[in-house]
Amino acid sequence: MSFGLVALPAHADLSQNDGILHAEQFGCVGDGKSNNDGCASKLALACKEQCSVEFGAGRFLFSAPWDFVFPDDANRALSIRGQGAGVTNLLFKGTDGVRVTYAAHHSDSSHFKDFTIIQTSANVGTGISVTGSSALQVDPSTFENVTLLAAQITNGGWATGIALKGVSFVNFNGVSWFAPNSNLGTGISIQGQTEKKAFAIQFQFANCIFQNGAVGILYGPYIQGVQISNSQFTNMDTAIVVASEGAAQLFVSNSQIDTQKAGVVINSPIAQFGYSNNLQYIHPGQIGIGINAYATGNINNSDFSGPGAGSGSIGIFSADGLSPAISISGNRIAGFDTGIYLGKQSQGFLVYNNTFVGTGLSPNKSDVVNAGSASQKKQ
Repeated sequence: MSFGLVALPAHADLSQNDGILHAEQFGCVGDGKSNNDGCASKLALACKEQCSVEFGAGRFLFSAPWDFVFPDDANRALSIRGQGAGVTNLLFKGTDGVRVTYAAHHSDSSHFKDFTIIQTSANVGTGISVTGSSALQVDPSTFENVTLLAAQITNGGWATGIALKGVSFVNFNGVSWFAPNSNLGTGISIQGQTEKKAFAIQFQFANCIFQNGAVGILYGPYIQGVQISNSQFTNMDTAIVVASEGAAQLFVSNSQIDTQKAGVVINSPIAQFGYSNNLQYIHPGQIGIGINAYATGNINNSDFSGPGAGSGSIGIFSADGLSPAISISGNRIAGFDTGIYLGKQSQGFLVYNNTFVGTGLSPNKSDVVNAGSASQKKQ
């Protein structure tokens, strides 16, 4: 059972002096034991077109998803905020968390700020999901100082932290994702309106932390314009995955990546990929950047550090048979059997002005392996 907004009762009490729906005044109890499903239902029913819900300090337990469903064509704006991550804690027991659905408008927005949302079961549900109908909302949405957490680091965690579908103009600032281990869960998943093949555009990630999990950011179908900066990805399988059709414009900068398998994997064609001024550590037998589909763009001015010769690691890898247009320049690439591998029958790479340290030391290895006909200039 979930609790959602289907209609606004005429008698709904919206007489808050400051225009904010204070959760405790609707019966929510933050003792970590009381079930707050009834309070969630009241808050959802009380939400008008512009709705702000605020929680005080405490641990608020829920056993069912908390749904906000806006079915009509009015302008809708929803805000849910607490007193700070770790101060206000929303706990969900084996279910999805907050689910927001906008049915029919271009000016809807959602805002989440200053709370931690916790899953008490293992690899279950989505912490916060927002679904739009048009993909091109005019008003921006924001996630600020929100932490997605497992109740216990060894037993619990969201299957997906945040999932957006058909929502544009989204700013993530200070979002933190913590999973129980390195191969379970996706931090943030974004996609356009796949049924309508409509692009969702403009996503900004800044000052975010991704600790553990399978994937940090999953770049799904029909997405355009993603910028990731000043963020950290640690001890997960893969930091960023471009997974599906219809991808364009991904820029990663000034970030630190230390993953178990790969930093960035491009599994679907993407136009305009940029990777600049990043620090990345690659584990034994793994790769820094994996290019498995057509891409255009630049990989430059970054530091790729491997575990040393004989480890089987590769700094930058391109699959066979690709014809991208990618410039690889100004990078420091250290501690790999192969610094850069360009696959068989590949072409369209321009490799120049990179610094190689301790690479190509194993037999039959090299700073750059050019198995195709890529254009190279090494200095």
